[in-house]
Amino acid sequence: MFTMEETLKMIQPYFVIHTDCYHKALCSRYGISHFYMYQMTEDKAVAAVPDGCIDLVFEYAPEGINAKVCGTVFECKKTFFRYGCTYFGVRFLPGVQPRLFDVPQASLIDCETDLRLLGDCEALLACMAEQTDFSGRIEAFLKIYGGAAPKEGAALDSCKGRLAAEALQEIYRSGGCVTVKALEDYSGYSSRYINKAFHEAVGYSPKTLCKIVKFQRVLCHMNDVAALGRAGEERLTDAALDFGYYDQPQLIRDFKKYTHMTPRAYEQMVLGAKYNQHLIEEKIL
Repeated sequence: MFTMEETLKMIQPYFVIHTDCYHKALCSRYGISHFYMYQMTEDKAVAAVPDGCIDLVFEYAPEGINAKVCGTVFECKKTFFRYGCTYFGVRFLPGVQPRLFDVPQASLIDCETDLRLLGDCEALLACMAEQTDFSGRIEAFLKIYGGAAPKEGAALDSCKGRLAAEALQEIYRSGGCVTVKALEDYSGYSSRYINKAFHEAVGYSPKTLCKIVKFQRVLCHMNDVAALGRAGEERLTDAALDFGYYDQPQLIRDFKKYTHMTPRAYEQMVLGAKYNQHLIEEKIL
């Protein structure tokens, strides 16, 4: 088993690489994974990779503040960012529905939606617009978000909801290595019922999230290896087994689908870009 911190570092490496300074602050409240902030060095389309998360992204532009809700992607997909704007984001843990709105999570997958279209957010935007630095934006968001009541129907208080929440915790604890059969044995429910409950609550299957979590753990591992100057020293076969893949071809197949490059090419890219030199990670809140 793995600790929660080891398992749930859901990252977007291309965003870090294409910025001079990527601020990140971990959080342990309200189902939030972490906060982040960055500026682009130029107008640029940057690739997002699957992370299973919903993000709230606030764009501080010369003409004012905007905000959008970004659902997870299932394959590598580019999104456009503007030079001269500051981007502040809130990344929620996989499966967590932000309490600011109540829409099916499946409807957010592979989508970027204006936050104003999903709920009454003018008070939040007005408060966020007044903040000028990373810590101020974090404090303002937590103050308003912490006082917001969950939208009707958002709580997972039904039998299916509780089952989906338990399945999420098992996926977290196992680092994505739990099988649906194991969830079936653990819960006493059939795999068909588990899949249905999970899909209704999260928007996709537990198997899909397991694959994303394993992929994310491989990404973090490769970044750490590159930062230590050991790129290329570890065999992919060993990495595949360590992170729950059946074999090396399965790891490579999933990795290419999610990043549009091979693990070796990604490792060299991270090494050349000096990934960790772009990243400023702050204390856990």
